[in-house]
Amino acid sequence: MAGTNPANGITKINKSDGFHSWREEELETFRFKYPLGTTARLAFELMLNLGVRRSDLVALGARNLVNGRVEFRPSKSTGRDPRPLISLPLTAELLEVLALTDETHRTFLVTEYGDAFTSNGFGNKMPQWCDDAGLPHCSSHGLRKASATLLAEAGATEHQLMAIFGWSDSKTAQHYTKAAQSKKVIDAGFERRKNYLARRNVPLSERRSPGETKRGKDAAKTTSGNVDGGPGGTSAQPSDCAPTVINPQWLPARSPHRSRFRRRDAARRR
Repeated sequence: MAGTNPANGITKINKSDGFHSWREEELETFRFKYPLGTTARLAFELMLNLGVRRSDLVALGARNLVNGRVEFRPSKSTGRDPRPLISLPLTAELLEVLALTDETHRTFLVTEYGDAFTSNGFGNKMPQWCDDAGLPHCSSHGLRKASATLLAEAGATEHQLMAIFGWSDSKTAQHYTKAAQSKKVIDAGFERRKNYLARRNVPLSERRSPGETKRGKDAAKTTSGNVDGGPGGTSAQPSDCAPTVINPQWLPARSPHRSRFRRRDAARRR
């Protein structure tokens, strides 16, 4: 007899993701198919909002409602404490469906004969409801996975998920939190890409028409100052107007042009 296991250290080949986790559009499809007041809708909302196992779902009843919460001990033992108490808040969706539930029965879910479902009996009924809704690949355990996914994407921590779903270790919780964080990181990366492309496509300056220059655009601007040719101004006269008469007093005292005007005035006086 071999003293060691030759298969130790060998990882499983072709690992699968297990049961299909319901997508958002599949959740809405099931709700549309089964309105409030139906057993299928009641079972759906209990599983999605509480994330309970099938074996715990069929045992829940009015006796589990305590101060606006659902309290129960899971049937499956986990960790050192075989049956820890799980206390979950009643969501708005649960309150809506439970308000239409017959409280005379011991359990929330009953068969068409008025009896409580067994775990295996419900396991056979849920696929029928899914098939009739056009969701043959969906299951009750897939709803539990969808519940964990929604909580993780909402920001629930690993310890919070462990307390809600009754997990004894963090490995399963890490699977959901890592997937949610990866999705957020990816979305943030694509948001950066979108912002980068938006900045890159913004023109740095106003586009000019072909052949247009800055000097040509500014040619039509008026110049400050006196437009009649006075000090600090410019003469902006049409070509068919008379030339501007320059007053010698406007010229600087040592200007050669000022001397020319003086000689002209002296010649006129003679």
